[in-house]
Amino acid sequence: MAITAEARNDIITLVVGMFDAPPGAHYLSEFVNAYEGLGQDMTALANTLTTTGAYRSLYSNVLTNEEFATQFIDRLVGGLVSQNDKSWAVDWIVGQLNAGSTQGEVILAAVAELDAIPHDYPGWGRAAHALDNQVEFATWFSVEAQLSSESLAELQATMAGITDVEATVDAAKAAQAGNGTAFNLVAAAAAGADVMRITGDQDARIDFTGSTNQVKGLDLDGDGIIELNGVENNNPTALDDTMSFEIVDAASRDLLNQSNRNQNFLGDISSTGTGFVVTASTPTATSSSAVLASTVRRAASATTS
Repeated sequence: MAITAEARNDIITLVVGMFDAPPGAHYLSEFVNAYEGLGQDMTALANTLTTTGAYRSLYSNVLTNEEFATQFIDRLVGGLVSQNDKSWAVDWIVGQLNAGSTQGEVILAAVAELDAIPHDYPGWGRAAHALDNQVEFATWFSVEAQLSSESLAELQATMAGITDVEATVDAAKAAQAGNGTAFNLVAAAAAGADVMRITGDQDARIDFTGSTNQVKGLDLDGDGIIELNGVENNNPTALDDTMSFEIVDAASRDLLNQSNRNQNFLGDISSTGTGFVVTASTPTATSSSAVLASTVRRAASATTS
Protein backbone atom coordinates (compact mmCIF):
# COMPACT_ATOMS: atom_id res chain seq x y z
CA MET A 1 0.00 0.00 0.00
CA ALA A 2 1.43 3.38 -1.03
CA ILE A 3 2.03 5.98 1.66
CA THR A 4 -0.21 9.03 1.55
CA ALA A 5 1.30 12.51 1.28
CA GLU A 6 -0.26 13.40 4.63
CA ALA A 7 1.22 10.39 6.43
CA ARG A 8 4.62 10.97 4.83
CA ASN A 9 4.53 14.60 5.99
CA ASP A 10 3.66 13.46 9.53
CA ILE A 11 6.66 11.11 9.54
CA ILE A 12 9.03 13.78 8.23
CA THR A 13 7.72 16.30 10.78
CA LEU A 14 8.24 13.81 13.61
CA VAL A 15 11.79 13.06 12.47
CA VAL A 16 12.65 16.75 12.15
CA GLY A 17 11.30 17.46 15.63
CA MET A 18 12.91 14.40 17.22
CA PHE A 19 16.34 14.44 15.57
CA ASP A 20 16.69 18.05 14.37
CA ALA A 21 17.49 16.58 10.95
CA PRO A 22 15.84 15.45 7.72
CA PRO A 23 15.48 11.68 7.43
CA GLY A 24 17.02 11.52 3.97
CA ALA A 25 15.69 9.22 1.25
CA HIS A 26 17.16 6.02 2.69
CA TYR A 27 15.92 6.41 6.24
CA LEU A 28 12.58 7.84 5.15
CA SER A 29 11.97 4.62 3.22
CA GLU A 30 12.83 2.60 6.31
CA PHE A 31 10.56 4.71 8.50
CA VAL A 32 7.68 4.41 6.05
CA ASN A 33 8.11 0.63 6.07
CA ALA A 34 8.16 0.65 9.87
CA TYR A 35 5.05 2.83 9.99
CA GLU A 36 3.21 0.42 7.69
CA GLY A 37 4.43 -2.56 9.72
CA LEU A 38 3.19 -0.95 12.93
CA GLY A 39 -0.33 -0.65 11.56
CA GLN A 40 0.11 2.99 10.50
CA ASP A 41 0.38 4.00 14.17
CA MET A 42 2.39 7.21 14.58
CA THR A 43 2.71 6.75 18.34
CA ALA A 44 4.17 3.29 17.83
CA LEU A 45 6.59 4.71 15.27
CA ALA A 46 7.65 7.50 17.64
CA ASN A 47 8.28 4.96 20.40
CA THR A 48 10.25 2.77 18.02
CA LEU A 49 12.46 5.67 16.93
CA THR A 50 13.39 6.35 20.57
CA THR A 51 15.03 2.91 20.73
CA THR A 52 17.51 3.69 17.94
CA GLY A 53 21.17 4.43 18.44
CA ALA A 54 20.77 7.80 16.74
CA TYR A 55 18.15 8.81 19.28
CA ARG A 56 20.23 7.62 22.23
CA SER A 57 23.17 9.62 20.90
CA LEU A 58 21.03 12.71 21.51
CA TYR A 59 19.13 11.67 24.62
CA SER A 60 21.01 9.25 26.86
CA ASN A 61 18.99 6.89 29.06
CA VAL A 62 20.76 8.32 32.13
CA LEU A 63 18.96 11.67 31.79
CA THR A 64 16.34 12.63 34.35
CA ASN A 65 12.93 13.64 33.03
CA GLU A 66 13.76 17.31 33.60
CA GLU A 67 17.14 17.02 31.87
CA PHE A 68 15.55 15.28 28.89
CA ALA A 69 12.75 17.84 28.65
CA THR A 70 15.17 20.76 28.84
CA GLN A 71 17.44 19.36 26.13
CA PHE A 72 14.53 18.47 23.87
CA ILE A 73 12.87 21.90 24.08
CA ASP A 74 16.18 23.68 23.56
CA ARG A 75 16.79 21.59 20.44
CA LEU A 76 13.23 22.04 19.17
CA VAL A 77 12.82 25.82 19.50
CA GLY A 78 16.31 27.18 20.19
CA GLY A 79 16.34 30.89 20.90
CA LEU A 80 13.08 31.65 19.07
CA VAL A 81 11.03 31.27 22.26
CA SER A 82 11.45 33.12 25.55
CA GLN A 83 12.96 31.35 28.54
CA ASN A 84 9.67 31.65 30.42
CA ASP A 85 7.78 29.91 27.64
CA LYS A 86 10.46 27.23 27.36
CA SER A 87 10.30 26.65 31.11
CA TRP A 88 6.54 26.19 30.84
CA ALA A 89 7.02 23.62 28.07
CA VAL A 90 9.67 21.77 30.09
CA ASP A 91 7.32 21.60 33.09
CA TRP A 92 4.53 20.24 30.87
CA ILE A 93 6.78 17.51 29.47
CA VAL A 94 8.09 16.55 32.90
CA GLY A 95 4.50 16.28 34.14
CA GLN A 96 3.57 14.02 31.22
CA LEU A 97 6.60 11.78 31.77
CA ASN A 98 6.00 11.56 35.51
CA ALA A 99 2.42 10.53 34.76
CA GLY A 100 3.64 7.59 32.67
CA SER A 101 3.93 8.90 29.11
CA THR A 102 6.89 7.75 27.05
CA GLN A 103 9.45 10.09 25.51
CA GLY A 104 8.13 9.12 22.09
CA GLU A 105 4.60 10.08 23.07
CA VAL A 106 5.55 13.49 24.46
CA ILE A 107 7.80 14.29 21.48
CA LEU A 108 5.01 13.38 19.05
CA ALA A 109 2.53 15.53 20.98
CA ALA A 110 4.88 18.49 21.41
CA VAL A 111 5.91 18.55 17.76
CA ALA A 112 2.28 18.29 16.62
CA GLU A 113 1.26 21.17 18.91
CA LEU A 114 4.10 23.38 17.65
CA ASP A 115 3.31 22.50 14.04
CA ALA A 116 -0.31 23.63 14.52
CA ILE A 117 0.58 27.10 15.87
CA PRO A 118 0.08 30.04 13.45
CA HIS A 119 3.24 31.85 12.47
CA ASP A 120 1.99 35.12 13.91
CA TYR A 121 1.05 33.63 17.29
CA PRO A 122 2.71 35.54 20.19
CA GLY A 123 5.55 33.70 21.87
CA TRP A 124 5.61 30.52 19.80
CA GLY A 125 4.90 31.69 16.24
CA ARG A 126 8.50 32.10 15.15
CA ALA A 127 9.41 28.60 16.36
CA ALA A 128 6.39 27.18 14.54
CA HIS A 129 7.47 28.98 11.36
CA ALA A 130 11.01 27.62 11.72
CA LEU A 131 9.66 24.09 12.14
CA ASP A 132 7.57 24.45 8.98
CA ASN A 133 10.63 25.70 7.09
CA GLN A 134 12.68 22.76 8.34
CA VAL A 135 9.97 20.32 7.26
CA GLU A 136 9.81 21.97 3.84
CA PHE A 137 13.56 21.50 3.42
CA ALA A 138 13.49 17.96 4.83
CA THR A 139 10.77 17.00 2.33
CA TRP A 140 12.76 18.47 -0.55
CA PHE A 141 15.96 16.78 0.65
CA SER A 142 14.41 13.35 1.24
CA VAL A 143 11.69 13.13 -1.43
CA GLU A 144 12.43 15.50 -4.31
CA ALA A 145 16.24 15.55 -4.30
CA GLN A 146 16.46 11.95 -3.00
CA LEU A 147 19.52 12.79 -0.90
CA SER A 148 20.74 10.55 1.90
CA SER A 149 23.37 10.13 4.57
CA GLU A 150 23.92 7.48 7.21
CA SER A 151 25.43 10.07 9.57
CA LEU A 152 23.05 11.91 11.90
CA ALA A 153 25.57 14.74 12.28
CA GLU A 154 25.72 15.19 8.49
CA LEU A 155 21.93 15.20 8.24
CA GLN A 156 21.65 17.76 11.03
CA ALA A 157 24.22 19.97 9.32
CA THR A 158 22.12 20.19 6.15
CA MET A 159 19.46 22.27 7.89
CA ALA A 160 21.47 23.84 10.72
CA GLY A 161 21.01 27.33 9.28
CA ILE A 162 17.25 27.17 8.76
CA THR A 163 15.23 29.63 10.85
CA ASP A 164 11.84 31.32 10.56
CA VAL A 165 13.18 33.31 7.59
CA GLU A 166 12.08 31.84 4.25
CA ALA A 167 15.38 32.68 2.55
CA THR A 168 17.21 30.25 4.82
CA VAL A 169 15.33 27.36 3.18
CA ASP A 170 16.53 28.41 -0.27
CA ALA A 171 20.06 28.80 1.05
CA ALA A 172 20.00 25.30 2.56
CA LYS A 173 18.77 23.83 -0.72
CA ALA A 174 21.40 25.69 -2.70
CA ALA A 175 24.10 24.37 -0.38
CA GLN A 176 23.14 20.83 -1.37
CA ALA A 177 23.20 21.46 -5.11
CA GLY A 178 25.98 19.60 -6.85
CA ASN A 179 27.74 18.51 -3.68
CA GLY A 180 28.25 14.90 -4.71
CA THR A 181 25.87 13.29 -2.23
CA ALA A 182 23.19 11.78 -4.47
CA PHE A 183 23.28 8.33 -6.08
CA ASN A 184 20.17 6.62 -7.42
CA LEU A 185 19.92 3.28 -9.19
CA VAL A 186 16.97 1.72 -11.01
CA ALA A 187 16.97 -1.66 -12.77
CA ALA A 188 15.90 -1.65 -16.43
CA ALA A 189 16.35 -3.75 -19.56
CA ALA A 190 17.28 -3.22 -23.22
CA ALA A 191 17.97 -5.62 -26.08
CA GLY A 192 17.80 -8.56 -23.70
CA ALA A 193 20.42 -7.10 -21.36
CA ASP A 194 20.05 -5.97 -17.75
CA VAL A 195 20.60 -2.24 -17.37
CA MET A 196 21.76 -0.27 -14.34
CA ARG A 197 20.13 3.15 -14.81
CA ILE A 198 21.90 5.65 -12.55
CA THR A 199 21.26 9.30 -11.70
CA GLY A 200 22.73 11.70 -9.15
CA ASP A 201 26.09 13.40 -8.76
CA GLN A 202 28.17 10.97 -6.72
CA ASP A 203 31.38 9.58 -8.25
CA ALA A 204 31.07 5.82 -8.67
CA ARG A 205 33.28 2.82 -9.41
CA ILE A 206 31.46 -0.05 -11.09
CA ASP A 207 32.89 -3.53 -11.63
CA PHE A 208 31.10 -6.05 -13.86
CA THR A 209 33.56 -8.84 -13.04
CA GLY A 210 31.21 -10.24 -10.40
CA SER A 211 27.51 -10.90 -10.82
CA THR A 212 26.20 -8.97 -7.78
CA ASN A 213 27.10 -5.87 -5.76
CA GLN A 214 28.66 -4.35 -8.85
CA VAL A 215 28.80 -0.81 -7.44
CA LYS A 216 32.16 -1.22 -5.75
CA GLY A 217 32.81 2.38 -4.77
CA LEU A 218 30.94 5.62 -4.05
CA ASP A 219 32.26 9.01 -3.00
CA LEU A 220 29.88 9.15 -0.05
CA ASP A 221 31.29 12.31 1.52
CA GLY A 222 31.53 14.23 -1.77
CA ASP A 223 35.22 15.07 -1.41
CA GLY A 224 36.09 13.90 -4.93
CA ILE A 225 37.83 10.70 -3.78
CA ILE A 226 36.47 7.17 -3.41
CA GLU A 227 38.47 6.40 -0.30
CA LEU A 228 39.93 2.98 0.55
CA ASN A 229 38.50 3.15 4.06
CA GLY A 230 36.31 0.06 4.15
CA VAL A 231 33.21 2.21 3.74
CA GLU A 232 33.30 4.03 0.40
CA ASN A 233 34.97 1.01 -1.25
CA ASN A 234 33.07 -1.77 0.55
CA ASN A 235 29.58 -2.42 -0.87
CA PRO A 236 28.69 1.27 -0.34
CA THR A 237 25.06 0.91 -1.43
CA ALA A 238 22.32 -1.69 -1.09
CA LEU A 239 20.61 -0.50 -4.27
CA ASP A 240 22.30 -3.18 -6.39
CA ASP A 241 22.07 -6.05 -3.90
CA THR A 242 20.89 -9.35 -5.44
CA MET A 243 20.90 -7.78 -8.92
CA SER A 244 23.22 -8.33 -11.89
CA PHE A 245 23.79 -5.92 -14.78
CA GLU A 246 25.60 -5.81 -18.10
CA ILE A 247 25.04 -2.14 -18.96
CA VAL A 248 25.38 1.13 -17.06
CA ASP A 249 22.98 3.78 -18.37
CA ALA A 250 24.11 7.23 -17.26
CA ALA A 251 22.62 9.10 -20.21
CA SER A 252 20.97 12.45 -19.53
CA ARG A 253 17.19 12.65 -19.72
CA ASP A 254 16.76 16.33 -18.89
CA LEU A 255 18.72 18.08 -21.63
CA LEU A 256 17.42 21.54 -20.80
CA ASN A 257 18.54 21.36 -17.17
CA GLN A 258 21.82 19.47 -17.06
CA SER A 259 22.08 20.06 -13.29
CA ASN A 260 18.95 17.97 -12.65
CA ARG A 261 20.30 15.13 -10.50
CA ASN A 262 16.98 13.29 -10.56
CA GLN A 263 17.13 12.83 -14.35
CA ASN A 264 20.85 13.06 -15.13
CA PHE A 265 24.10 11.62 -13.78
CA LEU A 266 26.61 14.37 -12.97
CA GLY A 267 29.35 12.36 -11.29
CA ASP A 268 32.34 10.52 -12.71
CA ILE A 269 32.25 6.79 -13.47
CA SER A 270 35.15 4.37 -13.46
CA SER A 271 34.36 0.86 -14.65
CA THR A 272 36.16 -2.47 -14.90
CA GLY A 273 35.21 -5.91 -16.14
CA THR A 274 33.04 -6.80 -19.14
CA GLY A 275 30.12 -4.47 -19.82
CA PHE A 276 29.04 -1.28 -21.54
CA VAL A 277 28.63 2.24 -20.21
CA VAL A 278 26.22 4.65 -21.93
CA THR A 279 26.95 8.27 -21.04
CA ALA A 280 25.86 10.27 -24.09
CA SER A 281 22.86 12.53 -23.74
CA THR A 282 19.71 10.89 -25.02
CA PRO A 283 18.27 12.66 -28.13
CA THR A 284 14.87 14.10 -27.41
CA ALA A 285 13.25 12.26 -30.31
CA THR A 286 14.65 8.84 -29.36
CA SER A 287 13.60 6.69 -26.46
CA SER A 288 16.26 5.60 -23.97
CA SER A 289 15.55 1.93 -24.67
CA ALA A 290 16.19 2.46 -28.38
CA VAL A 291 19.49 4.20 -27.65
CA LEU A 292 20.54 1.39 -25.35
CA ALA A 293 19.51 -1.29 -27.81
CA SER A 294 21.50 0.41 -30.54
CA THR A 295 24.49 0.73 -28.25
CA VAL A 296 24.34 -2.95 -27.31
CA ARG A 297 24.16 -4.02 -30.93
CA ARG A 298 27.09 -1.78 -31.93
CA ALA A 299 29.19 -2.94 -28.99
CA ALA A 300 28.40 -6.59 -29.60
CA SER A 301 29.24 -6.25 -33.29
CA ALA A 302 32.55 -4.58 -32.48
CA THR A 303 33.39 -7.30 -29.96
CA THR A 304 32.69 -10.21 -32.32
CA SER A 305 34.11 -8.74 -35.52
